[in-house]
Amino acid sequence: MAIGVVDRDGNLIYINDTWSRYIAHYDISRHQLVGAEYPRLCRISDETEAKQAKDGVEAVLQGDLPEFAFEYLCPISKQERWLRARIAPLVHHGSIKAATVMHVDITKRKLAELKMQVVLQEKQDVIDENQKILDMSLDLICTFDAEGRFVQVNSACRDILGYEPEELLGVKFMDLVYEEDHAKVRAIRMEVGRDLKNFENRYIRKDGSLVHLVWCARWDEEDQKLFCIGRDNSEKKRAEDQQVAYNKKVATILDSITDGFYILNKEWVVTYWNREAERITGLSKKDALGRNIWQLFPGAVALRYYPEYHRALNEQIPVHFEERASVKALWLDVNVYPSEEGLSVYCKDITDRKQAEEQLRLANERYEIVTSVTQDAIWEYDGVIDQFYWRDGHEALFGPNATHKINTLEDWLALIHPEDVDRVFEGIQQRIPAADVLHWLENYRLLKEDGSYVHVIVRAQLIRDHEGKFLKAIGATQDVTLQKEREREREQLIKELMRTNEDLQQFTYITSHNFRAPLSNLLGLLHLMKDIPLEDPLLKELMEGFHKSTTALHETVNDLIHVLITKGNPSQSREQIRLREIYDKVTQQIQVSLGEASAVIDYDDQLAPIVYFDRSYLESILLNLLTNSLKYRSYERTPHISITTRETADSVQLLYSDNGIGMDLKRYGDRLFGLYQRFHDRPDSKGLGLYLVKSQIEALGGTIQVESQVDRGTRFTITLKKGQQSL
Repeated sequence: MAIGVVDRDGNLIYINDTWSRYIAHYDISRHQLVGAEYPRLCRISDETEAKQAKDGVEAVLQGDLPEFAFEYLCPISKQERWLRARIAPLVHHGSIKAATVMHVDITKRKLAELKMQVVLQEKQDVIDENQKILDMSLDLICTFDAEGRFVQVNSACRDILGYEPEELLGVKFMDLVYEEDHAKVRAIRMEVGRDLKNFENRYIRKDGSLVHLVWCARWDEEDQKLFCIGRDNSEKKRAEDQQVAYNKKVATILDSITDGFYILNKEWVVTYWNREAERITGLSKKDALGRNIWQLFPGAVALRYYPEYHRALNEQIPVHFEERASVKALWLDVNVYPSEEGLSVYCKDITDRKQAEEQLRLANERYEIVTSVTQDAIWEYDGVIDQFYWRDGHEALFGPNATHKINTLEDWLALIHPEDVDRVFEGIQQRIPAADVLHWLENYRLLKEDGSYVHVIVRAQLIRDHEGKFLKAIGATQDVTLQKEREREREQLIKELMRTNEDLQQFTYITSHNFRAPLSNLLGLLHLMKDIPLEDPLLKELMEGFHKSTTALHETVNDLIHVLITKGNPSQSREQIRLREIYDKVTQQIQVSLGEASAVIDYDDQLAPIVYFDRSYLESILLNLLTNSLKYRSYERTPHISITTRETADSVQLLYSDNGIGMDLKRYGDRLFGLYQRFHDRPDSKGLGLYLVKSQIEALGGTIQVESQVDRGTRFTITLKKGQQSL
């Protein structure tokens, strides 16, 4: 490899031994090259190439190019010799000081390339001749290389694809294939020696439209090319698509009609079966097509279908009949139309109509029976001609000649009690014009033939036309006088019970007050006597017993008063309460007790921080639960109490649990919330706390549930109604 060095001015300042030996072979001395301008030494004959070489060397020396290379024919060699020159910068301390020049002999490669160019040119001349012939074809004739690029294409591509032939050369044909057809094209496996025929796909024209092409192709293993002929199939495809669209449209119409529809040929084979036919028969189109109708539905042979279908086909006349379905509990309305090919059958599900007719028949029978035994007066009013028609029952209720006096609406209104008539008439004026009102219910007093009034309830069905205009009303008048009298008696009884309850409550309050006064005096006297020494042991024992009994009676009276207050005030004032405020207040009250027991409380109200309840009740409930947890704690472990909340669709739940000594619910569950029910022998245990908790919760419409295990703890779920919208 010949190597030299070029200074910043472009002069060759050094050549290696290889270069020296090379030029010496052609009688050129080292001094003739060193010091001369490079690349003028290369003596490139083409001025353009010479200038490019000079500019490239300068660009490397100035740092504009990282390196530069060019090829040239050696001017001193007696034989044709090609060299490749490569120039790269020499950098010292970040700056370019000079450039290296390397010359490599590329004669063999260059001569091969020149020879190939000659061969290719000769081949191109043949191709150009063939191209003239190909351009005369109306079909798209082209060749692709192994990577699917256009190598040659005739002028038919202008009309078929909208491109000039030169625009397609080197383009991959897959870039023109419609995206939805890519998978189809990739699935093709071309085999050597076998032709691909009638392969169809879509191409995107230059203007963005689609063209359908049908291809024939053959892969040439020697040339590594795919030779193809593509014919524009768009017109045929459009015609086929139009036919498919038409057939689909007809099928859609037939599938969308409300009648079941199917077609039979002359051999009774099903050739069409729509969606409604599937629903009516329960047989899918897939299972019906191509099958004999009498084999599909053998039960139809014994019904009217068999003779009527044969009559329509043989006599070439349309037939109509109604018959039960042979496979399902349906009634069908069937129309059959003959043609030269067979029969077209329309069948409509009329089961609802048949059932309605049967129900109407049964209803008429029941009506006749009911009207013969009911005490209601049945009537009909024709709104078109303003005429009442009275049926059985009216005379029995209101007098034998009552119906003769009520012929028009005015006659009827005249018999209504004067205090009720305006209300009734106003209701009629509102309901009759309203097209969506189909029912009428009213109660009033009606004058009987003997001059007395009876209370009646009138129910009616309003009949309207398709526009909602009132036509008639059919109704029943029922005498409810006895019910009204009983309602009055019940209201009177309720008032008397409320008065009695109030009197009893007052008596209770007075009695409790009268109890408390002397009890307070007794307790005061007993307190004073504590400081008087008693010598007699018997008297001292009697006084101690008297003191205990009096104290217990005082506590009992106080408990009963507390219960009476809770039971007597169920409608406490409710408000939005932040549960945290109540919790802080109650725990502050019993802070000493909590500290003595070393109790741990986990409190979390994030899911439902606000409740709608009575503030004093909520304080009492939480206080009773906490003091119970302390009172009935286990002495073998630290008391642990959990208070959390959650929200449901219509309520807020307070979840309270502890790890105390628990209760045997199987044994005591039915008495758990009873008054003075005690289940453990602990100091200050009265059996009143849970009774008050349940009473206060239920007084405001809430509920409480309990789960407990002995020596494991207790869990209460308190559910409170949401009431007003939370803050």
